[in-house]
Amino acid sequence: MVLGIAVVLESLVIAYFGVNYFGLLGNLSKLHTFGFDILLLSGMFTIFVVRERGHFWKSRPSNVLLVAIIADIILSSTISITGIPGLAPIPAIDVLSVIGFSVIFSLIVNDFIKVITLKRLTSK
Repeated sequence: MVLGIAVVLESLVIAYFGVNYFGLLGNLSKLHTFGFDILLLSGMFTIFVVRERGHFWKSRPSNVLLVAIIADIILSSTISITGIPGLAPIPAIDVLSVIGFSVIFSLIVNDFIKVITLKRLTSK
């Protein structure tokens, strides 16, 4: 539950940057694409966090998982930059920003939230 709340709040922070710094409020179609990136990428990076009870870097994910995540990131980024029906293209800098924010929030912030939460739960 704690991680779920953190992911929602972080998604709102990323959306705030999209609206205020990338000017996406004026273009609802581009905002949809930006939202697609937020949901997909934060979900991808969350997989690394929840698969390990300690810090995510304590164990290496399988090659299959790594290839699947990298392929998903490349495919979703390509779709977001070029656009498809239902998703308007957005600039590559917007996509890279979502990737960067997702890495910071998921792999750093959420990982520490998870570890702290699990320590508190196991110490009781």
